[in-house]
Amino acid sequence: MAIVCLPRQFHVTVVENIEPQDLNLAKWVFPAYLALAALFVVPIALAGQMLLPASMLPDSFVISLPLAHAHPSLALLAFIGGASAATGMVIVACVALSTMISNDMLLPWLLRRKNTERPFE
Repeated sequence: MAIVCLPRQFHVTVVENIEPQDLNLAKWVFPAYLALAALFVVPIALAGQMLLPASMLPDSFVISLPLAHAHPSLALLAFIGGASAATGMVIVACVALSTMISNDMLLPWLLRRKNTERPFE
């Protein structure tokens, strides 16, 4: 369902897919990757709730925890990692949307326009 709803997921799964055998690998690697990433969510959430003030937003736990324990370099690393991930998602989404627009809107319009300019063929 994500392939239909998210241009980014469609681009990564369909457009960037070179070999059909890669999907067999992705069937277990992608869920394993998500599970591995989820392993860090619960400890960070629990540490943030126990060690930070109640007024602290949960969205900022990853940066606030190192700052609260005098580790600004770790907070900077978390910030750079988050900015990098967000930038990568925006870039892939823009590439996917531009590919969809050019393939489904621009090129058909140009082909129709070119065919109407040559009525005697």
